[in-house]
This record gives sequence, structure tokens and C-alpha cells, in this order.
Amino acid sequence: AVDGTEVATGPLRIQGDHGPLAFRNIIVNVFDKPTPLVTDIKYSVYKGKFTNEPDYKNTKAVAQSASPVITAVINGLPDNEFLVRYTGMLNITEPGLYHFKMATFGGGGILIINDKTIIPFKEWSSSAEINLPAGNLPFELIYAKYVDWAKPSLAISATGPGIREFLISDASIPSVEEVDPILVDATDKNILRSFIDLPVGGRVTHAVSVGSSDKMHYTYDMDNGMIVQVWRGNFLDATPMWHERGDGSSKAAGTVKYFGRPMLNIERLATPNSPWVKDTTGSGFKPKGYILDEKGRPSFKYIIDGAAVTDVIRVMENREGISRQINIENAGDNMYVRIAEGNKIEMISDGLYIINDKSYYLKLDAGEKPIIRDQEGHKELIIPIKTTLSYTILF
Repeated sequence: AVDGTEVATGPLRIQGDHGPLAFRNIIVNVFDKPTPLVTDIKYSVYKGKFTNEPDYKNTKAVAQSASPVITAVINGLPDNEFLVRYTGMLNITEPGLYHFKMATFGGGGILIINDKTIIPFKEWSSSAEINLPAGNLPFELIYAKYVDWAKPSLAISATGPGIREFLISDASIPSVEEVDPILVDATDKNILRSFIDLPVGGRVTHAVSVGSSDKMHYTYDMDNGMIVQVWRGNFLDATPMWHERGDGSSKAAGTVKYFGRPMLNIERLATPNSPWVKDTTGSGFKPKGYILDEKGRPSFKYIIDGAAVTDVIRVMENREGISRQINIENAGDNMYVRIAEGNKIEMISDGLYIINDKSYYLKLDAGEKPIIRDQEGHKELIIPIKTTLSYTILF
């Protein structure tokens, strides 16, 4: 409140007189509904390796009992491979859309509510949503643990109409073993090679993440010659890669902007409307690594269709974004660079484009002649290249 008459609820006030700024997609949720409870909890334990739900009529339980909570910590569980099946009643007082998240460390799980399979058998982590009526609904959860080195761990949470996210499973047991994060600071190490998992496009296996002391960073896919993400904030969280056995991946430790599924950045097209090939087959693509300048900043090199490419990416001095210069030798005819794709691409002034309803901006050097085209229900921005192409990504 801006005065002395503060009350429990009131208007949301935004002050915006200290320079240009923008707000969008502001959502206010009022969490004033009672949290659902699971009651009459019982469990059965089955010994063995299960990668799907078994036939319980022909599978003998090694233990059965009632339980006050849903947990992976049960006395007498088999050492490495087992399945535990929980049943109970979920009391819903507020009908509506509920979103469930489940983590089954070292195995998979199934969630069934009101006799409907909400989450079919999925490994490690999963989520789903469903409209639920009010009342006491049959609840069933299956956790199958079969990775021998993993510690048994089970967590399930939910959110609903007017209900803040709450744990259905035992809140006193962490969903996974607590780990001190392993963070990489760009001032100590500004280049790190790892796997990078993208929300769209799966895993980038030859990713190079490049950081700067200005807290603006990017990840380059050396398999496609493409920038796959940029972000502001801290550099990298390398915990998934370096904790214990690790899985080889790291993740951005800031606010990330993704650029879609990894695809070749440069191709030779028969016509400007020819489809963009989704892999490197027949392209003659050969990564040639990268070279460092005097400040330790990389320039990436590769061969594509007989042409030699040098890709120079730098953080802009004013921290507005990232500049990129692509130099190509022996390009020949009909070589194009694919610099953006999305549901919407608009030119708002000469050389300035806005991508995906203000997700980010592209600013091209004067004289460039880009083409906005429709491909498979999406927009693409491509530009012919002979020797050099320069542009900036503003975000």
C-alpha cells in the first residue's frame, strides 16, 4: 500500500516512471481453498524389476500394510529392485483443473485418480493435468525402482483451483538426495562443453556454452552451426554433469531465450521456397572447432557444402544483446542463412524484426534482403549470403 490504510487485499500498483519498461502476462492467483487430503492409505510391495504395471493377480506381494503417508522409505523394502503400490481416497472439495507433478527417482511411476490413468508409466519425472469433481475419489500411485545405484525417492505434488502447490507425498523426505549445487562463474571459466537439454528439440550433444562477465551468455550447437539459447544472469549450473556419475549435461543459471529445434544454420536451396533440411545428411557438414581471440572469445568454424564458414558471436558493449557476424568463403550460388523461426515474425521498421510477439528482436545491417516465408505452419526468416552477414539479437 502507498498509504497507512493497508488491508488484506487491494490493487496491484506498478510504478513505471524511472525509464522504459514493459509488463505482460501478469496473473494473480488467490490461494484460499482447502488443500485436498489423501486418506485410507494402504500399500503393497512387490519384489523384482518392473518396467510397467504388473498383473497383481499373478504377482505376490512381499509386504502389505496401512500407512499414514505416501513415501519411498518403507522398512523391509528389497535392496535395489521393487515396486510399491499405494491406494487411498483423494478428498476434493473444490472441483476444477488440477495439475500433478511426480518424481520417481531411479525408476518409473503411474498415477491413477478416479479410475482414470492420469500419468501412464514414465521414468524419473512426469506431469499431467485433469478436471476433477468434488468428492472422495479413488487414488492409486505406483513407484517401480530398478536403477541399482539410485536411492529410493518418491515425490508427488499438485496444484488446483485456488490451491497453492502442495505435497501429497511425505514432506519430511526430500524428493532426491540434497546436493550442493556446482555452479560455474563466467569470470573463472567462460567456455564449457557439455550436453544441453532443450524444452523443444531434445539434447544438444556438442554444445559449447560461452559466458561473459557482463552476465550475458549463449550456447552454440557445433553439430548445426546454430545458436540454440541466450540468457542473462549467472552462467551455468553444472551439477547434473559433475555430481557423482553425472549425465554430462549442464543448464543455464539465468533467464533463457530458446531459438527452437537445432537445425543447420546455413543451407543451399534450389529456390527461396525450398524446405529447410532437418539434418546434415548430404550437406558435407564438417565441424572445424573454434579459435580464441585475445580476450578468450571463440569464433566457430565449419565446412558446409564446400564452403568455409567462420561464425563470430560477441556480447554487445551496451548489453542490449548479442552481435553475430558470419563470414563464408566459396559460398557459390543459392546459399542462405536461417536466422529465426517462430509462430510470428514481423518487420517493424527497415532492418528491425520482432519474433514471436516480442519474444526478442533481430536487427540486420543495412542492405540485407531477408525473406519471411511459411514452412510447416511456422514462419522462417532467411537471408541469402555471399561473403558476410551481420546482425544482432536484442533481448
